[in-house]
Amino acid sequence: MNLISIITYIIGSAIFLFIFFPIALFLAYLFFDLYNKLYLKLVGQGNRWYQNLFIFPAGLFSLRNKRYIKKNLTNGNLKDHIAIVLANNYFPENVHGFGLDCVIDLMKYLNKNNKSYRVYNKITSQKLKKVINDKRVSSIFLFGHGQRHGVKIGRDEVVYYCEFQNHPKKHLIAQFHCNHLKGKSLADYGEKPIYTFILDKVQRQGDINRQLKEIIKRGLI
Repeated sequence: MNLISIITYIIGSAIFLFIFFPIALFLAYLFFDLYNKLYLKLVGQGNRWYQNLFIFPAGLFSLRNKRYIKKNLTNGNLKDHIAIVLANNYFPENVHGFGLDCVIDLMKYLNKNNKSYRVYNKITSQKLKKVINDKRVSSIFLFGHGQRHGVKIGRDEVVYYCEFQNHPKKHLIAQFHCNHLKGKSLADYGEKPIYTFILDKVQRQGDINRQLKEIIKRGLI
């Protein structure tokens, strides 16, 4: 390699590192920011067919949320705490991070107000049963995929709420997964909780967001 080639290579590398690469990063940032704004606006409002177009691409931008959750799995005294259950724990259904924005909002509210909570991530059916039957769990938020009578765990398993005929009383039960196909909810078993948030329909993130805002506004947890 002669001197001219070496100089050309150095100049080209410098131009890439200090001009084109920063510009590419900046444009990527603008794209991600625009996408997130569109995602929140479209998915967070109503129940339109085109919202489904945002589901899988949204998974590409859920990494920041997942990192936040991983760093803030618990807060406060777990002798009496709020359980945040993330039931969808496998690819591809977990790739779009269904409801993760709402999970982050909930966690930030609890942290800000010094409320005790624990996030149960990548949960199994046995672990879920322990959580629901745990007397230390004062309230429970169930995120993921499911139906009114049960929540999906793993690839094929469904945990049905009729398995908890006499679970300990909860202050609040929020089934933030789909609640279609009728049947009894978790709140219909055991002693009736003080507050329930269980919509009798297929839910989208906008539905969850509205319910969560009501919970926070009314100070129910």
